Amino acid sequence: MTGAWAVENYLNIQKDAIFRDYEALAKYVEGLKQDLVNLRVFETVETLLIPLPAAEDEEDRRFTVRFLLKDAWTFFPLLVPIFNSNDNFSLQLKLSYANFFGTLIHFSIDGDFGIGQDPIKKELGVNFWEVETSFSNFNYNGVAYSFSWIQSYDRKIKKDGTEIVEYFTFNKSDFFIAANFDLGSDYYYEAAPLFELTYNYQDKTGKGDSYIIKEPQSYGIRQKGGRDRVNWIGNFQEGYNWEAEILGRIVPDQGVKGEMILSNRWFTPLNNGLYYSNRLISVSSLRDEIYEMGEYARGVPDINMAGIQGFFINNNLTFTLFDWKDVTEVQMQPFSDLALVIPGERDFDLRKDLRMTLGLDFLIFPTKLTSVNLRLTGGVDLFGPGNFSDRYEIIMSTSLFF
Repeated sequence: MTGAWAVENYLNIQKDAIFRDYEALAKYVEGLKQDLVNLRVFETVETLLIPLPAAEDEEDRRFTVRFLLKDAWTFFPLLVPIFNSNDNFSLQLKLSYANFFGTLIHFSIDGDFGIGQDPIKKELGVNFWEVETSFSNFNYNGVAYSFSWIQSYDRKIKKDGTEIVEYFTFNKSDFFIAANFDLGSDYYYEAAPLFELTYNYQDKTGKGDSYIIKEPQSYGIRQKGGRDRVNWIGNFQEGYNWEAEILGRIVPDQGVKGEMILSNRWFTPLNNGLYYSNRLISVSSLRDEIYEMGEYARGVPDINMAGIQGFFINNNLTFTLFDWKDVTEVQMQPFSDLALVIPGERDFDLRKDLRMTLGLDFLIFPTKLTSVNLRLTGGVDLFGPGNFSDRYEIIMSTSLFF
């Protein structure tokens, strides 16, 4: 189904490129092949280098490249209850079309409806919902564009140890369009203007809403750049990625606020099908506090950490648990994460702000649905405050942790 024009447009091939020797040409073509493999929308990707007959006065050899592609099934509708110990049950709607009518454009509608007890009143209801509609991977002249519209009923919860000290809800509308520029040698730069509206703030603590910092509207730009040398080898990743992301926002009557995220991801094979991977990430804010920083560490409930700076280390060992040929591959991934957060409104407390976790990820890769993966995570915070019920996390997800 994939159109030849879509492949040419995505790869941005230099049709009359000149190479110093055959090995350089073969290496270039192998790179194009890996780019297509990394899309995760094809069952198989093969290339052929076909020599063309040379004219009598032609000294250089000429080749044409043929791509042999077998499309995978990339339309994936899902409506299923998902469990996440941070929010109890949620009803997840996921409509993903990773190769939109053979154009290599990714269209998706992601809906998440959280159903559970209110953390304070203990009443059962819809605690939050979010619906995101997006088009991404639209390539033109080597630039990849994406557009997203997010409509949500959101909440912010902050804990001091095991006590909830802030809890409020609001509605939000987000719009952004992003342009990703290929700078060569796997370097990239992305810029995305943002526009955000928030409204219908409601205090849930019973203290009154004087503590809520309301942001009825904000305008900004998200920029990120780095180098991505991570490739998919079967259902394992190999290589490294480092990235710097800066978000700057102007909030009327409040001035400039910002956030910076620095990250490095590394994936490497060890032996006998055993892979090690890690992620180092630093998060810093400007004139703002970041809620739910526990999301960066498996085993720490998201609302258990908040602050103005955070440092996180995620470590994985990954191996194939079993491979059911032509059906699915299941991987097991023991992990250990470390989290350190600098609070914004109180002194640093070693037990509250430094966490170490242990746990397991189970990753499921359906053979015929190459663009889909499923994850089940269970982790425990080893030394945090509170009882065991305050220090574990169970997540079912349709995305990898990093």
